[in-house]
Amino acid sequence: MRIALIGDLQYKPGEDAEIAGRMRQVAAQKPDLAVFLGDMGCNGATGTLAGMTACKALLEVLECPVAAIFGNHDVEYRPDDSVSKTPERWYRDLFNRQHPWQAVEMDGVFVLCLSVERQPEHTLMTQHALYVSDAQYAWARDQLRAHRHLPTIVFTHAPMAGSGLRCFPPIHSAATDAYLDHGFHAMRWRELAFENPQIRLWCSAHFHMGHDYTAAVTWAQNLVHVSAGVMTSAARDGSRHTRILDIRDGMAAVCTLDHASPHALRQDVVVDLTHGTRPQGNFAEAIPGEVLLGEDRALAAYVCAEWNRAYLVTAAGKLWEYDWRLGELTGAISLRLNKPGEETLCVRDDRLYVRDGQADPWSVGKDDPARFERLSGYVPQASRPEKALAGQTLEKTGFSQRVSREGTYVRIALPEF
Repeated sequence: MRIALIGDLQYKPGEDAEIAGRMRQVAAQKPDLAVFLGDMGCNGATGTLAGMTACKALLEVLECPVAAIFGNHDVEYRPDDSVSKTPERWYRDLFNRQHPWQAVEMDGVFVLCLSVERQPEHTLMTQHALYVSDAQYAWARDQLRAHRHLPTIVFTHAPMAGSGLRCFPPIHSAATDAYLDHGFHAMRWRELAFENPQIRLWCSAHFHMGHDYTAAVTWAQNLVHVSAGVMTSAARDGSRHTRILDIRDGMAAVCTLDHASPHALRQDVVVDLTHGTRPQGNFAEAIPGEVLLGEDRALAAYVCAEWNRAYLVTAAGKLWEYDWRLGELTGAISLRLNKPGEETLCVRDDRLYVRDGQADPWSVGKDDPARFERLSGYVPQASRPEKALAGQTLEKTGFSQRVSREGTYVRIALPEF
């Protein structure tokens, strides 16, 4: 069985013919199934019926069955246009399916495709959310229980938290749209994977990066995570890559179709779907406490063991929150510290207090959804001015930094339990 993974189909006007040519390159690989991982449409038409219709036509070039799911841009909306957006109805009309999420058993492998959904209006803080409803989660949980006896591959638009697929600096963390259910119920997907060890592969897109990075395939939680590139001008690194999965005799070869050299597949990793052992090939292992800062660098790190969180200050003036249960940056407490490296952090009564140099302090709620400064956000940060710092002062902890092709990685020294 051969599965083609089609990454984000965001593209520029006039690019359709070029993309159709690359779709023909994928079709030449004779896939038995294509999984489209979401985000449809030409620039300006993303999240519209016209954009979805154009991408449907491009997917038909593959001449094989297509399982299409939604990405965050397919279901995004602004506070003033929620009524006019009906992506679910458009999807039903175009793809003749009730829901984007679906499951199928093929050649002894269970394939589970999960979709981003429109976030409820009362939670709308940014149009880029990766929200999944409780109903879809319950469906996925029941499907996994019913197929526990089969090796399973999961497909989602964005990776689950803690995957270690850090192929782009944390612009997505600043928008709180880096991983599935980011800002909602991200932990439940880690727990679901732990409860279902038959999941051997978890494949996603969303980062718009190619496959020539060690962290484009990772090993985390005894699970192989695979990032799929894009074939359009939306590629952030200039690559044009498509993932191909070859599944035979209980093994899965994770390959790259480089559209610049489309006549030969490159095998990146081989995964044992039967036993779930470590993969063989070129991959990175997710390291607890390690985050990617890209061109930025760390100046200080603080730990609050009671909250299972660390706070990282960077030279660019950002104050990041890191949750080591998730293994991810959860968001930016501040995107613009004036005196990075001269800050003081305190905690009391489920609030984080921050003094930026000698400026007046302010605080945010520990679990307040509006505690972050967001890129492209609709709701301002819920910070409260304070007359003085209060509570326990957080002590600095150690960290190390290393430079890779992806950029600067920072590894925070976390408490041992």
